[in-house]
Order: sequence, then structure tokens, then C-alpha cells
Amino acid sequence: MATFREFRLDDETVAFLGDIGSAEGTFPTVSAAFDGVRWSWAGMDGACVVTGEPGAGWGSVNWTLDGSFDLPTADTRQLHVLAKEAECTRAAPLEGRLAPAYVFLEPDRVRVQLFARTIEVGAPCGGIEPTAVTLRLPDPLADRALQDANPEPCRGCGG
Repeated sequence: MATFREFRLDDETVAFLGDIGSAEGTFPTVSAAFDGVRWSWAGMDGACVVTGEPGAGWGSVNWTLDGSFDLPTADTRQLHVLAKEAECTRAAPLEGRLAPAYVFLEPDRVRVQLFARTIEVGAPCGGIEPTAVTLRLPDPLADRALQDANPEPCRGCGG
């Protein structure tokens, strides 16, 4: 039997995440909605995949493997990637704005998610090439697939 814990709450909805799933997802979720008088059933899903959420002021960063390095092997713990913000870059480099990587070790894949502190500058969008970043995995890659955990495709990342 699953145990559910609240993971999202606002004035109109609450969502609960179940504890039965694979190492990092998919997990069951159950939702309820408040109509101003009472809470009622709002649905359930079985496809919640855990991702990082650093909070306000952070934007998604997509990555691809850096083609100037050898492809990862089963023993790989250090990844060389090219990173680029998913949204408008405002012509600001990523250096000094990247958060530590979220790394999700799953039985059949390793998902890596990157975020950068957002900034507002007056420059137009675009014009920044992908940034070379080196990431260190807590465990060797083994025979698992390597995947960008951010939902947006990496436009212009190269590779």
C-alpha cells in the first residue's frame, strides 16, 4: 500500500505524491481542489517524474554532450557538456550563474538537470554560444542512458 505526502499546496489545490515508484519516478499523484466551500477530488495520475525545482529566480538550462570529448563509457563519472539557457539568454553568459546540477540516478538512466540564476539586462535575446561545463556524477554511468532532465529541447546547443 502506498503512503502519500503533500508536495504542492496553494489556495485552490493540493497534490499528494505516493512513495511507490522506481528510484526517481514515475510516482502516483492524487489531487484535490477547493471551490471556496469544500475540498473535492480533482484526479490522479501515475506518471509523476521527480525533477529539480530551485525556486523563483532560476531558469532551465539545457545541455548536450560536448563533441570535442570522448563519449561516456560505463566507467564515466565526469561529463563534459555544452549548456545553454532554454529561454531567452539576454546575451548574458552562464559563468557564475549555474546552480549545482540535479542528478537523478535511476536503474536504467541517469537524468541531469541544470538551472541558472535569471538576470534581466537590456540586451536583445540570443548571441551567446553554449557554455562548456564539466559535471561529476556521484556514481559511474554504468549501462544507463544519459538524459537531460529539463523539458525543453536544447536549441542551438550543438552536438
